Amino acid sequence: MTVKGAASYAKQAYYGFGDPPYTLVKTKISNSLLRKLDMIFVDRGIPAIVVPDSNLLSLVPQVLNFLPLPSR
Repeated sequence: MTVKGAASYAKQAYYGFGDPPYTLVKTKISNSLLRKLDMIFVDRGIPAIVVPDSNLLSLVPQVLNFLPLPSR
């Protein structure tokens, strides 16, 4: 998922469901693992990749202190 996609999802959830603010977490994933995973589309076509639990320990998350606001 891209930053733009994450911001779009957060915007839809905020305005559509009244969700509270979201936190954006960023990580890097190897191309070899990425090629093994399928892209799915969630909530009105936002692309997302689901990483299996068994691979999560190899990722280093970075919590960002901002979430770009998409245009309304």
